[in-house]
Amino acid sequence: AGAEREGNREMYKLKQEVIEVIGELIDELEGVSAHIAQQALEHISPQAVVLTSGGSDIVEAFLREANRKRKFQAIVAEGAPGFGGHQMARTLSDKGVETTVVSDSAVFAIMSRANIVVIAAHGVFANGGVLAPAGLFTVALAAKRH
Repeated sequence: AGAEREGNREMYKLKQEVIEVIGELIDELEGVSAHIAQQALEHISPQAVVLTSGGSDIVEAFLREANRKRKFQAIVAEGAPGFGGHQMARTLSDKGVETTVVSDSAVFAIMSRANIVVIAAHGVFANGGVLAPAGLFTVALAAKRH
């Protein structure tokens, strides 16, 4: 019986440590969006032409933050098949950003006008690879080419 109680105590301590670490991770993740948005002014210069694709809450927050102190143009690829770019473009336009929506197939043609490309990523791997929403590979190739 004593060994069983000792095992339960060890399990309880381990469980508490896991809960604490998960709590810290959640706190860190909740602050990521705000931290990214705070960096907007460092990356968006006045009169820049920003190209993005699809509808990402973090990218939208980043561009809205830049819009608070910078005047820039946004070109938003529609982001098929979900077409989240339309909602993002509407929101940015409502906030006073000069916004143009283009089809995904027009990204190569319009890329030469862009000064910066801002896209969302679900994750970044140690080798520099990116896990990103469908369609962003095309945007990345166009940006690399220009």
